[in-house]
Amino acid sequence: MTQVPPRQLTPRPVSHDQAAQLLAEIELAAGLGAFIWYPEDAPTWSDGFYRVLGLEPGDPDVIAAHFYERVHPQDLPALTATWQRATAGETVSLTYRVLRAEGDMRWVDGRCIPSLDESGRVVRVLGTVKDVTEKHEASIKLTRANAVLRDTQKAAGVGSHLFRARTDQVEWSDELYRILGLDPATPLTPQLAASFTHPDDLEKQRAWSERVARGEVMPPLLVRVIRADGALRYLETRASCVDLTSGPTVQGVSIDVTARHEMEERLRHAAKMEAVGTLAAGIAHDFNNYLGVLTMHLDSISEDGSAELDAMVSGARHATEQCSEFTRQLLTFARKQPAAPRELDVVALVGDAGRLIQGLLGASVIVSVKLPEAPILSHVDPGQLESALVNLAANARDAMPRGGKLSLEVSRLELTRADARLDRDCAPGHYALIRVSDTGSGISPEHLSRIFEPYFTTKAAGQGTGLGLAMAYGSVRQHQGFMRVKSTLGQGTLFEVYLPVVETRERRTPSASRTVVSQRGKLTGRVLLVEDVDPLRELAVRVVQSLGVEVVSAADGLIALEHARAAATPFDVVVTDLMMPGMTGGELARAIAELWPRTKFVFMTGYVEPAMNNALIAEHAGCAMLRKPFRSHDLAETVRSLLLARSTPDK
Repeated sequence: MTQVPPRQLTPRPVSHDQAAQLLAEIELAAGLGAFIWYPEDAPTWSDGFYRVLGLEPGDPDVIAAHFYERVHPQDLPALTATWQRATAGETVSLTYRVLRAEGDMRWVDGRCIPSLDESGRVVRVLGTVKDVTEKHEASIKLTRANAVLRDTQKAAGVGSHLFRARTDQVEWSDELYRILGLDPATPLTPQLAASFTHPDDLEKQRAWSERVARGEVMPPLLVRVIRADGALRYLETRASCVDLTSGPTVQGVSIDVTARHEMEERLRHAAKMEAVGTLAAGIAHDFNNYLGVLTMHLDSISEDGSAELDAMVSGARHATEQCSEFTRQLLTFARKQPAAPRELDVVALVGDAGRLIQGLLGASVIVSVKLPEAPILSHVDPGQLESALVNLAANARDAMPRGGKLSLEVSRLELTRADARLDRDCAPGHYALIRVSDTGSGISPEHLSRIFEPYFTTKAAGQGTGLGLAMAYGSVRQHQGFMRVKSTLGQGTLFEVYLPVVETRERRTPSASRTVVSQRGKLTGRVLLVEDVDPLRELAVRVVQSLGVEVVSAADGLIALEHARAAATPFDVVVTDLMMPGMTGGELARAIAELWPRTKFVFMTGYVEPAMNNALIAEHAGCAMLRKPFRSHDLAETVRSLLLARSTPDK
């Protein structure tokens, strides 16, 4: 098959008139204008030049001065200077504004090209003007949009980025530079960009980026980055891959979510603390029930035992008291056990605790106590505060296995709201500051933020419960105080305990409480005893029956309420556990009070919320509270006093 050569097209000559017409059409289509100027002669304008100025093309009345009248007054000095440079032989350009005859303002780009003779003298200047109003306004809008975007990114902590896969080109917004603490003038490479990512997150980031580059829709990526100044930040990145003219491009945003991450961590920590506190309270409640059984059995043995047996019972009772104190600390940590604070001198209390701590730590640890001469008063529960100090001392002892020095120091200081040491949950004011410092091994930075978490410990299995510092923290917080800790590895640890100061001693008047006269004679009355733990209920029934009164027992609130509704005569006293399945002791008391308004109540509890305690006392006048574990004679005397004080029965 014969191949036909391509058709050869020969340019057609254009006449002078055709060229002039073509130039006029090009000027009209492109918004162009031209002029030519010869020294000592008036310039010649094209029709397009007239149109740019808003004048009628070829108007014979228009002179060169009219052009300068059309130039915006603010741009006239620059235009004059530029023209002088052009007439001196320099190629120049300038963007300026003209005020058209129609009254509107237009932006034009002007350019002048001079022609020189052999001696370097300007023989003519050829110039062009182009209407660039739309382009200039679009540029202004783009500049403003970029400024708004830059300010918005800064306000939101959001930086944008772009990666061109074909050329390995990386682009960042100013805010991303700021987030990473990098100078915006720094040349970017993929290697430099990756160098800010935490080493442990590099592999995760690489795998995520590869899937995004393949076009997959990926969830946000959270990574840690290390700023140029060494600070650790958390970045959340969202990105997608688009196919631009320059090839596949990954574009996205990275958000500084450090504050959000820290808040989430605090919320998780608070939820964990609340969950563990609830667990601790439940354990303490059940533990107290069976401690009550042991205590009452020991009381029974003690009544009939020999001297030798009494000594053994005394040791067992001491052990139960220690267990009871442990559960009280658990409840304090869980904030389920109301403190019993009173106005005390913190200086004297710490002095006494110092002597106790020296005996506990042994001779290998030197205990130094530095106290001010003047007393510092605060509302504290002495048992709780002493227990907190002992826990801090025990923690210090474990950090000094070969011995060392433990220092206790008390001082008074004032904290203002601007004080950096002020805890966000504590009000400004005067505080008693107790400093407990040691010369031990110190606490590593990664563990420092977790030391007050319950059950967190760095000790080997069997060498600690991880509750000591958590309990100390709970005790201090319950006294409206707070704690701080500072530590350096190999140099020791400092705990600071802040307790609100009482400025003056309160005047106290003797309590108007009724004096109970213990009468060993035969009592009369009917008692309803409600307890869901069988051994404790059986022992309590036996103790109350020893008073000579009729006792009806029930294993829960619902059964007890049936007994009350079926009774022909009211019960004089109802002894009930507070926390029971089905119906609480408070709900039972409310139902029985509606049936028999003059019935008295004794509430037994392993723990009680302060608000619940106050509500029950306000609702049931003359009621009594027995905290488990209680002694047999405590139960007997409490019931006896209510029977002796009871009103005349309903008729």
